[in-house]
Amino acid sequence: MTDARCPLFAFCGEPPGHAGPCVLAPQPGMQEQFASTSADIAIAGGAAGPGKTAWLMIEALRHIEVPGFSALILRKSLTDIEQPGGLWDKSKALYSRFGGEPKIKEFKWVFPSGATIQFGYVNSKTYEQDWQGAEVAYLAFDELTHFTKSEFVYLLSRNRTTCGIRAYCRATCNPDADSWVRQLVDHWIDPEGYPRPERAGRLRYYVGRGGRWEWADTPEELLRKHPRTKRATIQSVTFIPGRLSENRFLGEDYEGRLLGQEEHIQARLLGDEEKGGNWNVRGEAGKKFKREWLAGKLVDGVPPGAVDVRSWDLA
Repeated sequence: MTDARCPLFAFCGEPPGHAGPCVLAPQPGMQEQFASTSADIAIAGGAAGPGKTAWLMIEALRHIEVPGFSALILRKSLTDIEQPGGLWDKSKALYSRFGGEPKIKEFKWVFPSGATIQFGYVNSKTYEQDWQGAEVAYLAFDELTHFTKSEFVYLLSRNRTTCGIRAYCRATCNPDADSWVRQLVDHWIDPEGYPRPERAGRLRYYVGRGGRWEWADTPEELLRKHPRTKRATIQSVTFIPGRLSENRFLGEDYEGRLLGQEEHIQARLLGDEEKGGNWNVRGEAGKKFKREWLAGKLVDGVPPGAVDVRSWDLA
């Protein structure tokens, strides 16, 4: 079948035969907050489907007219970039419309000003050597929970530039109770595991001390605690939750697919209709195989003449 929709449908949602040019603009809610926050590091997450990755890619276009501007969008593996429907495929419909020239072998786009947008991945064994010379004004992590804390912190040291734009970092993620990101966003999560709406997008500040991050609600508080700290070294962080219901471009069929997941996956990726996904939910260890799935009678031994045998480990 031929898709006659706007080439940027995945990003702007314009239907077939729409009048006027495609307009890229954030949707109200998570995308709007993500696009406007002043945080040095902003993390968008809380559920599947609100358009996190789409805006992560659109954000990279903000400064493409600035000579020397560079953006690096990271996934954990190369497969996430090059697979059908992955980041590289999505970028073809987006960046070519803004004058970008693809460099396929490098997964890079070069714009008329000389600005670049590149996709990369992180090898857990060689990432320091792989990226030690990088300088990127816009550093983005798609699915931050797939990266280790050490990888994230090291790659922040590559978030630097001399192009005249203050370097900044953006990341997306879905809830994962076992990830280090759960502790990073704890200030924005309530005791039940749901995002606190009154804290969404609110900035917090940290200063690095011997590999540790010391937090405060204001830069002034950090300066009082650490008088020798330079104001410019204080970094701001925020968390912005999103919900599937905010994305008017995804159909109800996607919600149906989420509703068909196991309970713990559904609680993480869809969660509460108003609050979004839950950051405290874990899978039930040792309960993956349920007795009710078996239609026949359970027996203690193999009956004489049996041809097929089904067994499982209860650990």
